[in-house]
Amino acid sequence: MQIQYNDSNDLLIFINDFIEKKGVKKTHIANKMNISRQALDSMLKKQNFNIADLNRILNAMDYNATAIINIESINNMKYINRLQTYADTINKHSNYDLINDDKNIKD
Repeated sequence: MQIQYNDSNDLLIFINDFIEKKGVKKTHIANKMNISRQALDSMLKKQNFNIADLNRILNAMDYNATAIINIESINNMKYINRLQTYADTINKHSNYDLINDDKNIKD
């Protein structure tokens, strides 16, 4: 499973959803981490939640996370975001599917 995140809030959303989807009780996770349920709840709300925190929780659930770091030019990302916004606008206002319609492509 892969996730993309930009800040600690994205990690928090992911881990909370993951815990819920796996159906693991937070009390069980806290016990495996040797912390109180309240300490786990605090960890799951902290502003600077990081990969180490994520792995601590995942390890208690018998999972592990690794990080792949992509370094991209901010200018390129702004350009890509503008293109995506433009494509989204076209798709929203048109019945024409820009991505999947290859019938109109001529060699």
